[in-house]
Amino acid sequence: TQDWLYVAFNAATENVYVGTDTSTYFAGYIMYSTNGGETWIGGPEKFTPEEPLLDWKYISGLSVFPVLQASPIVFTLHFVMQADSLQESPDPNFLSSQYYHASFTNNPPSVGNENFPNTFRLEQNYPNPFNPNTKIKYTIPSESFVQLKVYDVLGNEVATLVNEEKPAGNYVINFSAEKNPSGVYFYALNAGDFIQTKKMLLLK
Repeated sequence: TQDWLYVAFNAATENVYVGTDTSTYFAGYIMYSTNGGETWIGGPEKFTPEEPLLDWKYISGLSVFPVLQASPIVFTLHFVMQADSLQESPDPNFLSSQYYHASFTNNPPSVGNENFPNTFRLEQNYPNPFNPNTKIKYTIPSESFVQLKVYDVLGNEVATLVNEEKPAGNYVINFSAEKNPSGVYFYALNAGDFIQTKKMLLLK
């Protein structure tokens, strides 16, 4: 996604509009400061109106955008239209003195280690006993070919729930025994060198 900043300068009313209009707008300038306004960077860079009739500049193009900041950053934006000289501007006399201020907060994603699984694990189904649906959770720490199957007490295969390559992660599979009779069943996880079997009880 791109974060766009739209500012429209209306020559007729000397107001600032956000959005579209049928009037003619002046071109604008954008600069930014990283030390509270003592010095200014990036300007003057003149950008002319385009369709729709807006003066625009996207914020993510500025090098101050905090991609990996550890805490939220508040951006303060100032728009100045004035009769006296705007810093470094060669076209200072378009509008009478007007000052606009806006602030917004950037909340970047957290930086650090993600909680990746580090071991194979097959959990007890829930609910257990069940009728007729239950959920089976399992974890694999690395990409593996995974088989998760259900068997009856005689060792006959009742259902194949998973039979494919899976990336590392935590998984939840729903098992429906709507067409199966009450009794004890076993479910087995086979992933890489890991094999584990657990028992569950179907009560109808």
